[in-house]
This record gives sequence, C-alpha cells and structure tokens, in this order.
Amino acid sequence: MMNIDTSPFLIIFNGSNHYICSTLAARIMTKQKSGLIVNVSSAGGKTYIFNPTYGIGKAAFDRMAADCGLELKSHNVAYISLWPGAVKTELIQLESAERKAGGGTAKPVSTETINLGANNGIFDKFLAGESTEFSGKAIVALANDPKLLEKTGKIITTKELSKEFGFTDDIA
Repeated sequence: MMNIDTSPFLIIFNGSNHYICSTLAARIMTKQKSGLIVNVSSAGGKTYIFNPTYGIGKAAFDRMAADCGLELKSHNVAYISLWPGAVKTELIQLESAERKAGGGTAKPVSTETINLGANNGIFDKFLAGESTEFSGKAIVALANDPKLLEKTGKIITTKELSKEFGFTDDIA
C-alpha cells in the first residue's frame, strides 16, 4: 500500500542524492576526460517489485543514466544503469533467518500486489540471488572495457556483463 508520509520524501531524497553525487563526480571526470558513473538500479524501474516508491526511484535512476550518458559521452565519461538480478544482501539473509524462526518484518504480499504482478515467492528469489560482490565484479569489468563508451546511457545487467567478460559469482 502506498505511504503518503514517507514515499515522496524517499523519491526526492534518493534521486537528488544520486544527481548531486553524479554532478560532482562528472565535474572531475570531464576535466580529466575519462570516467565511469554507475547507478545501481533494477528491473523495478520497469515492472512492479516491492512498492511504488521503489519503482519510481529505479525508473529515475535509469532515466538519469540515459540523459547524463548522452551529455557526458563527448567528454569521454560513461554513465551506466546497472541492473543486478535479485541480490542476497545481509538484510535479506537476516530477514530469512527471522522468518524461519517465526518472526521477520517483511509483510506478506497482498492480493492487490499479486494482481499487479508481484510474486509471493519473491523473497525466496532474493535469498537465492546474486552476491553483493557480483555487482562489484561487473563494475570492474566495465571500468576496464575498451569499448565502454558504446555502453554509455544504457541499462546493462550483471548477467549480460558476466557473459561478455567471463566472470562468475563464486560467493552466492
């Protein structure tokens, strides 16, 4: 269910932070005529995953990468939106342990959100997901890619990059 008390604040605050940090980084990178800025986003920018706030924020990060990538390309600075798959974060692992013990803070998916396309088993997908290190490997591969500017402004998944550059998720 949408939350009018916090949702607008989160959208504005998170988007503003990304834009401010990107702007400050771009100033340095354009002077040195090289660089890479990565927004970690997700498929939540195109489809319902957790809640409206999550999706709106991720869509904004994808749009920011597209527009900033266009403006920065002539300065040899790439701007990418990276989509990991489901990521097994520390919070997901903690929540899983609490759920198994009969607790946990995550609310079950409602009938309304299931009708919107949410998956009741989404939590399990995250628990079986990528390690946090996998995204790091993807960013290292991007930073070393001689054809990096061809990717600027695009949404790229960690899975696509692992296939292209041959790295694996040994930790998950």
